[in-house]
Parts: sequence; structure tokens; C-alpha cells
Amino acid sequence: MNSLITSSVRRFIKLQQPLLLRLRNPRHIRLLEPLLRNALVLPDRSESHDIVINQRRAIRIYNQRRHTSSRILIYLHGGGYAVGSPHTHKGFAARLMQAAGCQRAYLPFYRLAPEHPYPAGLDDIFEFWLSLCASYPDHELILAGESAGAGLCLALFQKIQHHNLKRPNKIFLHSPWLDVGLSGDSYHDLRLNDGFLGRHPQRKAWLHRMFARHYLGLHDANDPLVSPIHMDVAQLPPILIQVATHEVFLADSQRLAERCQSHQIDCRLSIWPNLWHAFGLFAPWLPEANQAIQEAGKWIRTER
Repeated sequence: MNSLITSSVRRFIKLQQPLLLRLRNPRHIRLLEPLLRNALVLPDRSESHDIVINQRRAIRIYNQRRHTSSRILIYLHGGGYAVGSPHTHKGFAARLMQAAGCQRAYLPFYRLAPEHPYPAGLDDIFEFWLSLCASYPDHELILAGESAGAGLCLALFQKIQHHNLKRPNKIFLHSPWLDVGLSGDSYHDLRLNDGFLGRHPQRKAWLHRMFARHYLGLHDANDPLVSPIHMDVAQLPPILIQVATHEVFLADSQRLAERCQSHQIDCRLSIWPNLWHAFGLFAPWLPEANQAIQEAGKWIRTER
């Protein structure tokens, strides 16, 4: 049973569906970013700074709570590869950092589609990882992201593996978008009532028009670096996936979890009923969002 405030927010989101489905370009959604930057504030006892590491821009968040570990959180923001920034996601990342007992968190900026299609954003993230590893060679590194940021986490991991670099100790994915080709069952099954897009028969076409085609450019959607659902999962570290039942991306999480389990990868799939895509970003106002952050924090803190 969802909380009263969550039920109210779900009804409000549903009212926005007709307007959302009329949008034709991700630049329209970017108009909301100033509002998000002001609404999604940092929690108490955290402090953020815009920084540059080897010419790579990022936000660094300090955890001012006591008894933090030497653990470092690297958070990759979502937004369909086309919208959002570390500024719009730093509140969620800071709460995750504190729940996990991390010393600090880094949110790198990366170039966005449609101006900069694949592989621009991934290249930026990879260069930032190189710089961070040089700065923290002995620290435990936790890689996390939501939606398209979660897809970038797994794309980045593949590049880390290819170049034999320092690996993340754990990976946390919240409402991951892992299939830019939109091939999973949940994209087609109109019995699934997506929190933002409902059961609209054109919702898959809308996702392609608004986000997928801009990120893809001329590249193949089946490339594992573009759509990590197709990656070799055999070397993944422990991974936690959180996903909601009312999101069109549900199949991506289920498919990844099944593949991980078939390769004996330590993978936990946490499915949250009657919630929507990236619901965790609604912390601290939604009780379920706070609970999801606490679940992820506890999982990160637990020794494996």
C-alpha cells in the first residue's frame, strides 16, 4: 500500500500525460531544469562545490556526517541522454551518499544529445573515471546512476574492463534504461500502465522520437556500449537494481537480473509496486523514495 502523498503525486503525474506526449524535442523538457535545480535540494550536513579535475567538470559533495568510510560514490545522472545535469540530481546523490556512509560523491558533467550523440557522453564519463582513479587509487569506488545514467554506468564498466582499469566495487542502478533499441516486452505490453506515459499505444514511438534517436545518431542500438542490455555480464561486480512496476523500462531490469543470475553474478533485483520511473528522485517528500535510498545505502555498506 503506497503512502497518501505518493498516491497524490501519482494522480498529479497522470494529469500531465497528455501534455508530455505532445512534446517533440528534449529541449522542451530542458525548460524545466531551473525548477528542478531549486526543488531538489541537498540534505542537511552535506555541501557541494563545482570543480574541475583534469579539465573535466563535476560536482563534488562532501558528507559532513560523522563515521563515514573512505568510500567514494560516483553518480551518473539520467535524463534520456538529452536532459538533466549534476545540478538536477545532486539532492538524490547526496542522500544516497549519506545513506551509504560514503566520504564524498562526484557527479560528472557529460555532453548531451541531440547536440552530442553517442559516444560523446560516454567518452566524457570515461575520461572522468581515469582522472578519479588517479586521485583515489586505494579507495573503494561505488558507481551509481538512474535511468540513462544507469545505462552509462554499465557502458562505462565495459570500457573499464576493456582498458584493464580500476573497477567499481559495486554498482547501483535505479530505474535503469539499458535498451536504447526499446526491444523489451514492457515497451510493447499495454497492460503495463506507465506512470508518465500511461497505456498510450505510441509511447514506444514517443521514447524513440524524444530520446533514443537523438542519442543513437548513426550507431547500432544493439551495440553493448549503446544498449548495455546486450553486454557480457560475466565480470560485473555486485549489483543492486531498483525498479518500479509502473514503468515502461521494467523489462530492462528483469532481463539484466536474469542474465546476471545465470552467470552467478551477485545481483539483487528490488521491484517497488505501484510506483513510477525514477521515483527515488522524489526524496525527501515521498516515503517510498526515502525507503529506496535507505535500502541502497544499506546494500552499499554491507561487506561482501
